[in-house]
Amino acid sequence: MQPTYSSSRILQPVRPWFILISLVAALVFNFLPTSAWPWMPDWVALLIIFWSIRERP
Repeated sequence: MQPTYSSSRILQPVRPWFILISLVAALVFNFLPTSAWPWMPDWVALLIIFWSIRERP
């Protein structure tokens, strides 16, 4: 079943432990030796932007 825009499932808040785990994973991705790949994003910055937009009131 596909959630729709009127679905209450979309509006449920995310658990804090999930946000913390995703931030730790992003930090690990930032420590990978990817300096040879100039197109790699800053994972922590992207995730902070994502959670800021997702969890706004």
